Amino acid sequence: ASSSSSAGAPDGKHRHPLRDPLLEAKGGGEPEGRRATQQLQSRPAPPREGAAALGAESPLHGRPAPSSSPPARQSRKQKAEALSLRRLYRAPRNATEWGGEYAERTAEWFELFVDLIMVVSFSRMADFLVEDYTPGNVWLLLLFFSLFQSSWNLYTSYCTRFYDDSFLHTLYLVVFLLGMAGMTIHVGNSELNLNFTVAMMVQRFSLLLMFFLTAHQNRRSKPHALIISYVILASLAILTIACFYSKNETVLHVLWLLVVVVELPYDIVAFFVLPQEKRLPINIDHSSDRGNALILAVLGESVVSALQNYSGQRDIDRNSMFYLAMSLALLLSFSIALLFYHVQPLTRDQHAYRQSWKRGFFLYITLCCLAPALLLVGVSIKFVTRATVLHHEMERDQVALLFTSVGVSLALIFMVRLSHYAGHHPSPDDAENVRVVKWAWWLLVGIWPVIVLSLLAVGDLQQAHPVSIIAIVTALCFGLAFLETTITHWIDIQTQQEVVVSYGAVDPDE
Repeated sequence: ASSSSSAGAPDGKHRHPLRDPLLEAKGGGEPEGRRATQQLQSRPAPPREGAAALGAESPLHGRPAPSSSPPARQSRKQKAEALSLRRLYRAPRNATEWGGEYAERTAEWFELFVDLIMVVSFSRMADFLVEDYTPGNVWLLLLFFSLFQSSWNLYTSYCTRFYDDSFLHTLYLVVFLLGMAGMTIHVGNSELNLNFTVAMMVQRFSLLLMFFLTAHQNRRSKPHALIISYVILASLAILTIACFYSKNETVLHVLWLLVVVVELPYDIVAFFVLPQEKRLPINIDHSSDRGNALILAVLGESVVSALQNYSGQRDIDRNSMFYLAMSLALLLSFSIALLFYHVQPLTRDQHAYRQSWKRGFFLYITLCCLAPALLLVGVSIKFVTRATVLHHEMERDQVALLFTSVGVSLALIFMVRLSHYAGHHPSPDDAENVRVVKWAWWLLVGIWPVIVLSLLAVGDLQQAHPVSIIAIVTALCFGLAFLETTITHWIDIQTQQEVVVSYGAVDPDE
């Protein structure tokens, strides 16, 4: 989704055209700023040309062009939207449009309900790998995760483009949830591969109904919704073939992987097939919120792993080492969340989805890889907790999984930051000392995953106590969070001091 022009702001930041930061920052300069604003607003408007003449927002005066609709009709429409209640059926409404601003939007309650089932499915997948840990099952877990994530992405794509609160959409959602529940129950059971495949078909069928009927009820969305419908139809065709190969696991897994490959680039297909005026933009606030929610749901499984009680565990087994391992595992999950959420974009213009389609697609793929990496961290925490309770050492492969999953997760978090801030920070407007510190910051977060992965070569760790192993990994993640916060603390103080030196004292609330 595009935004208003930022012309006149050399640093690329959006500023109100009538607000002078010099007048706003000075204590006592407020009356001058008000007089300057009144003088500019009292000037006659220039002739409207181009986009401004068609109703776009004027970048000079900062106010919208007169609407062709009568004020009374606009008032009635606003009242109708304010009193909008659930209906049995309603044509889905577009959430955003090109060239215009839109209201911030957060996840609806039913989307969070989907996330609850996702947490359960993550826990089931983690248990599947813990019960039979082999390299082949690691790849199978990643395949299972991709199938769940692909359907979750398709439903999120629907919710971030359309408003649909009708009871008919609720029925589609119930079918979608039943399909996801069926996948969760049968995940990892090779004897019930047919049931798992049928559950996927039920889930995709509900998504097909959502997009296909939206294409017929909403003319504006028809081209884009039809393309996504065709992608889902292709997936259903592949899954239908997979039903006949439920006993041949090799062929079945290849067909499941083909479903992921077909569904993954659904928006890229629309990007190259449709011109911009026929494509539907996403709501950046909502899409970013949903992506972060998925990461939090995966981290929730890590918390479940840290607090899990094993069958047959006696009270005497809950000694000081058990509580220490539990605390360290919980701190590890929290440290990763702290690193991921620390430097999330504060405005839409800073988000990779707004900057370019290449950055947006890079961020999308990075988040798709980060989620399963974090799930493997949760599996590793299960190994640590179980080894602590049973008083035995971790196997070499289990230790390697812990360090590899944490190192890869930190590397992917670094790539998330690259998608948002590469080329923008350090900024040309930064002071020299701030630029040096920002470059050091990039170096720190870039080299830290290498440090974690390099510990795999340390042979003594293979025979170390599980609590010692989790303590080392937790110290590395929490230490990075502390060092990074120290750097951002210093940068924030330097920025405030520059403002005080340049403009005078500033109210801390401003």
